[in-house]
Amino acid sequence: MEQAALAKLSAFYKVYNPDFPFEYKFLDDDYQAQYIAEKRVAALSRYFSGLAMLISCLGLLGLTASHWKKEVKRSASGRCWVLPAAILYGCFPDHISCLYC
Repeated sequence: MEQAALAKLSAFYKVYNPDFPFEYKFLDDDYQAQYIAEKRVAALSRYFSGLAMLISCLGLLGLTASHWKKEVKRSASGRCWVLPAAILYGCFPDHISCLYC
């Protein structure tokens, strides 16, 4: 049925437009190409968002390491390292007095 309709359209087109070739495309082929492109974009977005999360986690790890390095230096130099008493009182109630200078 499809081939017969295309043959009739081609004959009709050649009668009224003999100088130009009869070219056609089905809409579902265009939709399929668009769908494939969307899947590719989705995959790339997923990979790059994962890479961005990895980079941000590495940055947070670096900031934490830098902070702890400064805190270790500060506590080694004789300064007192103080944590909030509200958090520690539940965990270490008998050691809370030794954390403050």
